[in-house]
Amino acid sequence: MKQSRDAEIEKYKKYLNKAKTIIEGFGDKSKSSADSTVEVQNLKTQLIDRERQIEKLQKANEQDRLSWAKEEEMILSAWYQLGLKMHQKYSQERVMSQGSFLAQQRQALYKRPPPVVSASVNTPG
Repeated sequence: MKQSRDAEIEKYKKYLNKAKTIIEGFGDKSKSSADSTVEVQNLKTQLIDRERQIEKLQKANEQDRLSWAKEEEMILSAWYQLGLKMHQKYSQERVMSQGSFLAQQRQALYKRPPPVVSASVNTPG
C-alpha cells in the first residue's frame, strides 16, 4: 500500500512539475514579446537578404546559360568552317591530281589510237 501511495505521490509531483513548466512557458512568452518582435524583424531581414541572394544567383545562372549558348554557337560555327575548308582542300587536291574535266577529256582523246585511214581513197571520176 505504501508503494502504491508513493507511486501516486510521484505521479502527482510529475504532473505538478509539468504544470509549472507550462505556466512558466506562458509567462516567458508574455515577458518576451519585445524579444519576439526583434526576432521577427531579424527573420524578416534575413528573408529579404536571402531573396536578394536568390535573385543574384538566378541572374548569374541566366548569364551563364546565355554564355553557354554563345559558346555552343561558336563551336558549331568553327566545326562548319573546318569542314568547309577541308572539303575545299580535298576538292582542290583532287582537281590538281586529276586535272579538270576538260583536261581529262583531252587526255582521253589523245590516248585513243589514231583513226585508221585507208590508203585507197575513192575519187569520183
